[in-house]
Amino acid sequence: MLASLRAADILPEIWTPDAATEQLVRLVARRNHVVRFRTGLKNETHSILHPHLVPQCPHADLFNRPGRA
Repeated sequence: MLASLRAADILPEIWTPDAATEQLVRLVARRNHVVRFRTGLKNETHSILHPHLVPQCPHADLFNRPGRA
């Protein structure tokens, strides 16, 4: 069935990305992976500090320069 539809030129062509687009897709996927990993590490750090009664950081973020100091 599909072969006959293709022979009759009824099926549309599929879009395939060029090399630059494929590279951007891989780059965005890698960045997403790194951001999720970083978030997990931050959450794990908070979960370790909290039960040991380490006071909450007085700064907005524990991981920026004043928070790390």
